[in-house]
Amino acid sequence: MGAALCWGNGLMTDQEFIQLLNTVAKRARPFNNELVLIDGLDMDLNETGLDSLDLLICAMQLCEIYDVEEEKSKEMFGATPQEFFNFLKEWGRRQPNDYAEAKGLLV
Repeated sequence: MGAALCWGNGLMTDQEFIQLLNTVAKRARPFNNELVLIDGLDMDLNETGLDSLDLLICAMQLCEIYDVEEEKSKEMFGATPQEFFNFLKEWGRRQPNDYAEAKGLLV
């Protein structure tokens, strides 16, 4: 099970997480004009135009936002946004309440 330390009540909606993931993806690949916005939790991340390095950067930033332990963050993998979100909800020591809070935690 995930860590006990938890900020917020973790009420971020699926749509807010998608919005956060799109924000992180744009930061990971800012000059990619062909980046396809993520529009659902079941979307294949390979269809977004992000390569494996971009997805690694996204995962690292999301783990920072959710305060996932460094060793555990190395296990984060997902082919869909749902898999990322599930991992973060389970292992995040911080659970942002909404998109605005999560965006404020971007480094």
